[in-house]
Amino acid sequence: MCRTATDMRCSFDKLSAITQQTLRQSPTSGHFFVFLNRLRTHVKVLYFDRTGLAVFLYSDTRAMSAIEEHVKNFCGTLITDGYTVYDKLSDKYDKIEHALCWAHTRREFFEAKDYEPQRSEKALELIAKLYQVEA
Repeated sequence: MCRTATDMRCSFDKLSAITQQTLRQSPTSGHFFVFLNRLRTHVKVLYFDRTGLAVFLYSDTRAMSAIEEHVKNFCGTLITDGYTVYDKLSDKYDKIEHALCWAHTRREFFEAKDYEPQRSEKALELIAKLYQVEA
């Protein structure tokens, strides 16, 4: 954890530099590197998963303003829980591809088992196979 407050506008490059210079660690070590803003209302986590760097962001609000500053210059896939704000961001910024997280997607199929048992079970089986590939 970085003990000094971090500017939450920092992205991969700046967080990687802080990891190397301040924490004296390699950002590709596989560790989770945690950064907090001055008020401790926002958290960023930098992580390398052998395929590339990922940044996880937490804010104490789900308002569009909490995320927009962090992703407006982002180019890539934004994986989220499906909250409508993220659709609006991907519509507004052409370089953002919005994708849903499989855990949240799986939950919808799990909850639909009472209404569509066969289709839900098939979807859950396929998602389980994806989880096996990722493990």
